[in-house]
Amino acid sequence: MILLTTAEKYQENFTYVIESENIVDYKLETHEGFFCYDRGSAFLLKGIGMITNAHMFLELKELPIEQIILTKEYPFTVHRSRYSNEKSAAKLVAIDFSIDIAILQVEGMDISINGFDYCENVKNGDSITVLGYPDFRENQELRCGYGEIMNERTHILLDTK
Repeated sequence: MILLTTAEKYQENFTYVIESENIVDYKLETHEGFFCYDRGSAFLLKGIGMITNAHMFLELKELPIEQIILTKEYPFTVHRSRYSNEKSAAKLVAIDFSIDIAILQVEGMDISINGFDYCENVKNGDSITVLGYPDFRENQELRCGYGEIMNERTHILLDTK
């Protein structure tokens, strides 16, 4: 029997897989279409939403995102791999390809009480844990990497569409 630490359980509860099992239909004034999205890791950030990489939705990059009407309000599927059989629906609420960040809202999830705490007091030398499901396969364990902050990269957020 393996006993998990509180930190490990916390990590498993707030790190997700975004499943690429659906094709998402959309409408624009000029035409209708669809796009596919990649499978990837995401984490729940308290007060913000589910954070993932914008490159998962690369097919949207050349479209006028603010004008897209999705035919299904919550078209994306998220789950916690082997840690829960429950699948949830999510929708894209913000995306910025310049910094490779996308934010999803998970249907019925209260982000005011769930997720990792947001912290702006990060400095060189701070310890970090990197979590995810690289090359995800069904029932895969959450992978953890450890390191430290080596440098700060700053961006001016120009556009979150």
